[in-house]
Amino acid sequence: MKIIQALFIFSFTAFLMIGCSSTEEDPANANNSDKLTVYTSVYPFQYAVEQIGGDSVEAKTVYPPGADAHTYEPTSKDMTAIADSDAFIFIGDGMEGFATSAADALANQDVELIEIGKYKELFHGHGGGDNHDHSDHTEDGHNHGEDSHGHDEDHEHDGSEHNHEHDNSENSDTEDGHDHDGHSHGTTSDSHEENSVSITIDGLAGHYHTGDSIQLTAHLSEDSDHDHWHWYTLEPGADDWETVPDNGTATFGGEATIDGQQIKAVLFGDDHEVVAESEAVTISIDDHTGDHDPHLWIDPLRMIEISRIIKDELIALNPDAEADYNANFEGLEAELLGLDKEFSELLATKENKYIMVPHAAYGYWEERYGVKQIAISGLSTSQEPSQKQLTEVISQAEEHNLDYILYEQNSPNRLSEVIQEQIGAEDLTIHNLSVLTDEDIKNKEDYISLMRYNLEILDQVTK
Repeated sequence: MKIIQALFIFSFTAFLMIGCSSTEEDPANANNSDKLTVYTSVYPFQYAVEQIGGDSVEAKTVYPPGADAHTYEPTSKDMTAIADSDAFIFIGDGMEGFATSAADALANQDVELIEIGKYKELFHGHGGGDNHDHSDHTEDGHNHGEDSHGHDEDHEHDGSEHNHEHDNSENSDTEDGHDHDGHSHGTTSDSHEENSVSITIDGLAGHYHTGDSIQLTAHLSEDSDHDHWHWYTLEPGADDWETVPDNGTATFGGEATIDGQQIKAVLFGDDHEVVAESEAVTISIDDHTGDHDPHLWIDPLRMIEISRIIKDELIALNPDAEADYNANFEGLEAELLGLDKEFSELLATKENKYIMVPHAAYGYWEERYGVKQIAISGLSTSQEPSQKQLTEVISQAEEHNLDYILYEQNSPNRLSEVIQEQIGAEDLTIHNLSVLTDEDIKNKEDYISLMRYNLEILDQVTK
């Protein structure tokens, strides 16, 4: 998989270099429009950009009508268009199969990469429940300060962006002693409890992918004549700290291989006494393997938070339009709150809220409104079920007395047809909103109208 990604990055980077140099040589290709050009992956992001940006922004989706948002791969032409735009908004691994490779290929281009997936509080298991705080998301570590839009910093998962907090207070004082170079040291709390020197560790990313480079630096709170450093690691479930070999400086270099591994730095004096010891930091590894649901937009309240992020990004790109963007966001927020109320009121009258769907794109409806999806495939359409799992799906449909099976607007629905024949259910189509179809575009459907269509379908299939 890494080889494929590397080839993707290499080929597209080479293509972009050629494409961009050609653009520079041809003045006719220059974009003289005052409008921002913003590309998105899924349609709801495009909708939010359009509603907030108004006439000052041209929003486009990379997906053609009716495409499978999980498996579609952008063409060279797509990538060049994104590279020439002002921003690209996407979720990340778990939704778009191409996202990580595309972000790597675009990292050195003059396009702002906006990864919604880095806001972990939006997801299942990351504080993304019913209790949504509608405060400004800069409190979550998203800071549009003077230097906040450096592309390299964005891609390197800077810790300030992810803002993961780790409580390591138990680990910093429970150690029985250090053992380095054959020397045993007493408890650190006794050996330097009266010393005013403290150590902080910089460089920790909010999360790493397996195999990523870890680069940490220890900083003293005041100058010291001592320079005898040691770094220590503690693996999850282990009792003893291990000395990192061949590392006697204030910098740590390693590879992210163990989720939950703790690292700390200790400065020793001439007699091997502890001068200062840092709090432990924890390495968090998230390979985005689909353990959280990327279909955030299906929940109107999460869509508000996504729109808030997009609004702030647009303001950072075009500060002169801040007042307009804030006003437009408030209008969109009111619409989405109204939509949430419609869903809540109707579904509160239902007792049997089970629905059968082609893939698990509707989990946030269960969390918000109690709608329970029986999904034929996993979080991605590419995660097809085994024969045993298909049998279980059929059993659940019969157990909950389902009269309908739902198809999706951008799916071949092959497995749904098989199950439909088995259980004798009627079929209806639900819209996952990841992409519009040609018919949607012809009928001028948008996020609000399609969500209301979905609510009509839910009213019909629930009891």
